[in-house]
Amino acid sequence: MTPLHRGHAVADPFRPEGLGQRLAPFVAAGSLAALLVFGTDVTRLGLPSTLTLAVSLLLTASVYHPIWDRLPRATEAVPLAGATVAVLSGSSAVTGVRQGVILAVLAAALLGGFFLPWHKLPRLAQALPPWAAIGVLFVAHLVGGATSVAVFPFILLVILWLALYHSVAELVVGMVMSVLLFLTPAPGSAHAADLGDGVLYASVSVLIGFSVAHLLNRLRRQAVDARNVELMMRRISAEDPAAARTALCTGALQIGDATAAILFELEADGALVPSAAAPGAPPAVRLSLDGRIMTKRGEPLDNARHAYPSVEAFLTGRPVFRADLSGLPRPVQDLGGVSETRSILSQPVLREGNPVGVLTLSWDRPVRRLPERIATNAGLFAAQAGFVLLQADNLRKVTASEERLARIAATDPLTGLANRREFDARLEKTGHRRFAVIAIDVDNLKETNDAYGHEAGDASLQAAAHVLAATVRDGDVVARTGGDEFTALLPGATLEEAKGVAERMRTGMHGVTLRSGMVRISAGCAAGFSQAVPRDVLIAADTALYQAKESGKDRVESRHVGSGPLLSTRLASQGRVLEALVKGQVHSVYQPIVRLEDGTVIGFEALARPDGSGPTASGENLFAASHQLGLDRDIDWICRRAAVHGAHNLPSGPALFINVGVAALLDPLHDVDQMLLLLRWAQRTPEHVVLEITEREPVRDMDRFEKVLAEYRSEGFRFALDDVGEGHSTFEVLAAAVPEFIKISARFARPGRRPGPHSAIRAAVAFAENTGAEVIAEGLEQADNVELARSLGVTLGQGHALGKPALVWGDVEITGATPELHLRALGRGRVRLAGSPLSRLPDQAPPRRRSSGGRRRG
Repeated sequence: MTPLHRGHAVADPFRPEGLGQRLAPFVAAGSLAALLVFGTDVTRLGLPSTLTLAVSLLLTASVYHPIWDRLPRATEAVPLAGATVAVLSGSSAVTGVRQGVILAVLAAALLGGFFLPWHKLPRLAQALPPWAAIGVLFVAHLVGGATSVAVFPFILLVILWLALYHSVAELVVGMVMSVLLFLTPAPGSAHAADLGDGVLYASVSVLIGFSVAHLLNRLRRQAVDARNVELMMRRISAEDPAAARTALCTGALQIGDATAAILFELEADGALVPSAAAPGAPPAVRLSLDGRIMTKRGEPLDNARHAYPSVEAFLTGRPVFRADLSGLPRPVQDLGGVSETRSILSQPVLREGNPVGVLTLSWDRPVRRLPERIATNAGLFAAQAGFVLLQADNLRKVTASEERLARIAATDPLTGLANRREFDARLEKTGHRRFAVIAIDVDNLKETNDAYGHEAGDASLQAAAHVLAATVRDGDVVARTGGDEFTALLPGATLEEAKGVAERMRTGMHGVTLRSGMVRISAGCAAGFSQAVPRDVLIAADTALYQAKESGKDRVESRHVGSGPLLSTRLASQGRVLEALVKGQVHSVYQPIVRLEDGTVIGFEALARPDGSGPTASGENLFAASHQLGLDRDIDWICRRAAVHGAHNLPSGPALFINVGVAALLDPLHDVDQMLLLLRWAQRTPEHVVLEITEREPVRDMDRFEKVLAEYRSEGFRFALDDVGEGHSTFEVLAAAVPEFIKISARFARPGRRPGPHSAIRAAVAFAENTGAEVIAEGLEQADNVELARSLGVTLGQGHALGKPALVWGDVEITGATPELHLRALGRGRVRLAGSPLSRLPDQAPPRRRSSGGRRRG
């Protein structure tokens, strides 16, 4: 943006363009002054002389007629010289030598001004003519005996010329010469009397010179400021509509040299709400027009009726300036946008004369008197801000309409997925990188349409679309490319990864049952490296789909296109670990932990999944590879952060179970303070977090272990000990940790005749009863596992029989255990898991985004 303080360069006073128009008033005034100085009584000139004088002045004014623009520049001297001769010749008092001298001087001045190339000389040289004129008058004063009264009109004209067309320094030189002239007594004059007149005329000359220069500089500055405000508004108008409001606040800061700026706009409910601020974010308040200051939720902060300047400016339509806010309520002072607001200016934003908002400038320093320039520029700025806001809103509406039309053009109306045109466009943009394609077909859709009608067929397509979209990663594309055909594009995926995604799609459909019956799909996968032609990969996927259909349907076939060796599982896993560390490419799915007695969900365990894998995939390879690379602690912390991040989408009532390895738990770099900061960022309290200790290595320092657990517990964290009875989960660790939850390994909850596993469960239950803990049975895959665990005294359970790891997808009724548990539907009570006690969940608002983040081996 153009700085408003940038000066305006003074144009060359003797530039040829418009020189006659600039000289005309000075020539006329100088001629009249000569008449008066030499004693002409203009009231007794007589009719002929009066007419001559009038005609001469009109002749001088004729230089403003456009006809002179068509003639050579020097011809403008003709009417000026003619007018001078006519004025002076009409006076009987100006005769003889005087007339000749005056005419000679004026003629020399006119001819010199028009015909000498003054405009090509340096600026200082262009000041010589007016300085020379003062010098001539000085000589007339000293040699000719001209009094101060006689030379004053001519001195004043020269001072005005310098003030209008020269720099301040050149004006000062001229005024110094004039003061010396007036203070130097003429020969033979009474020194005291002439000195008094000289002081008077010198003072008047200085006053008029500086006043005219100041006024002219002010007008020039206002013109420059107005131009700069206009340029600033043009730049703001060219901004992204979403950034226009912030740009307005930034521009207002520059105009007012202020500390902060806030834009308030009128909402439909009649309250002024901050829509933008600079610097920083706008305050979370609402200003009622009756004077109340409230939070955005409507909670009152204070009753500041007519005290807050923004409300007053909006109601009156006039700017309001407060030099001192110390007498206003504290909430009013805090709304200035800075820590200590001293002064504030509220400028109404008008549109067609009606207020639509208020632009508030605040200073953290006292501004006792608002500078006129700031007040004027703020008014100009706010006057145009209303139209900038209107334009930004209109552009945003147009952009939204265009985006909506583009979405409609790229979206299948039945399923909400991309359509064939959008898929083809995305396929062509794969570029020189690896990708995979999955071709999918809904089995027996024609039979469903024939037996139950097209509405049932549409429901089958919608259910399939939900499952397919929920299975892929962000950045993947699933499109409906035909009547019963879908296609998925997986950038960066290998053939093996695509097969895994397709298999999860297929098995995911097994959990969907509609009124018309079951929905099944067949899929064909193909992958190509960077040199593969996208169309060839698509054809290969279609060929694989045909093989799947021919082989009996409800299956997945694959075909590889292109060349280049595939990485082994071990190398791929290690590469995935390094990728996760560099890019954080780990996300979470969440599995419910259920109270077996009544089916209430008491918590969700965050389960880590590498990006590109589905909810039922295992993270075991990821953690095994990280252990081989010696990066256990690093991957543990990344997964912990991802788990907390994904918790934004979970109901706030149930606890969040986060897996933490022993090494990471005891790591001083990731201590309890770091965990608290992580939770504070996620707006989650420690009381709703359970740290689930997973022992991939033994606890080597039991004292340190107990101390760290005590530090976490003092902040409100609870603990669970995972896989008790396996690995390094010894009774010594159990006794030292005294966890609030004890998780029993899956193999202990299997039906069988051997009493050992069941005795282990009873021992864990007894320990829990003595310590106040609760036992969680993991791996409850079947209904008989659930019944066995309940009969052995276990109170909590986790496993596929109670709810599988969760991904978000649409409101499809699930009547069987499915890999993708719909959290949004679960939160609204719309999911029914057949044969499971998952019947109750605390009422919570549905999540706004799909979960991402977490840690746990699957």
